[in-house]
Amino acid sequence: MAARIRLIGSPEKLVDEVIERARRNAEARMNEALEAARKILDKAFEESLSRLEEELRRSARSASERLESFAARHEVELRKKIAKLRAEAVEEALRQALEKLRSTVGEEEYTGFLARLLEEAARRLAAEYRELVVVPAGPDREAVKRAVKRARLPGGVKASLADETVEGIGGFIIRARGGPSLDYRLDVVLSTAVEEARSRIASILFEE
Repeated sequence: MAARIRLIGSPEKLVDEVIERARRNAEARMNEALEAARKILDKAFEESLSRLEEELRRSARSASERLESFAARHEVELRKKIAKLRAEAVEEALRQALEKLRSTVGEEEYTGFLARLLEEAARRLAAEYRELVVVPAGPDREAVKRAVKRARLPGGVKASLADETVEGIGGFIIRARGGPSLDYRLDVVLSTAVEEARSRIASILFEE
């Protein structure tokens, strides 16, 4: 004989309690799932944030290195420009000093000085060469031209003035046709005095 189940209380109330219990269980499982999902998202966010921070640091380091490299290159270029400007200023001051010296010495005496240099150069070359070409430094073209006319050269030796000029603060280069050249520019002839003058001018101009 089958057993009978005896219900105590209202069936409707029992049904409501079962439904409420199931709802609470469902909410609990839902909350657990949401919490687990939140933790996963938090971890993923932290990892992404960490990667982002590392990428930002890497970009910052790269930018800093590029900036330092750029600054270093421009510093070198700036130093070169400053050095060039200083050298030009020294050469200009030296040129003006020599011009003043020439005016103090006088045209005749300076031309005579150049003529004596030319005679010395011709004597050194006369044993083997008879035709000489005199190439003046730019600032001394007219003075060298006069010196060539005045110089007393060894017998049979001829000197002509070149059309071109060479760099230098004064003086000339003399060339034997088919032979060597001798440098009689003031930069060479008076090298010690000129270098001392350059050093002195630089110290005055730039307080070195």
